[in-house]
Amino acid sequence: KPPPSVAPPVAGGLLPVALPSSSAFGEALDAASLPVRADSSRGTHGIEWLRPIESVDAAVLLPLLLSGLLEDSAHRRFVAVQTSLELITARALSLLPAAAE
Repeated sequence: KPPPSVAPPVAGGLLPVALPSSSAFGEALDAASLPVRADSSRGTHGIEWLRPIESVDAAVLLPLLLSGLLEDSAHRRFVAVQTSLELITARALSLLPAAAE
């Protein structure tokens, strides 16, 4: 008796994924409602914090910034990555209790 034919498994990891054309991060960046802006005044790309990083509510801002990693614009992704890294680095100890919840 021949073995039953079974289709190979499909994980979907190689299927194309449609990225959203605009996210909450992109809208906030376009509206200049984030506490940062892109800064290339020193000849290098970076970001400038518009208020002290210690005064930013990281629990609210970080999820918004991380959603920016899915942006299709390289500029928006750069701002999201750089801002996330700086916020996590500066506020790591204050973020730890939130991660444990």
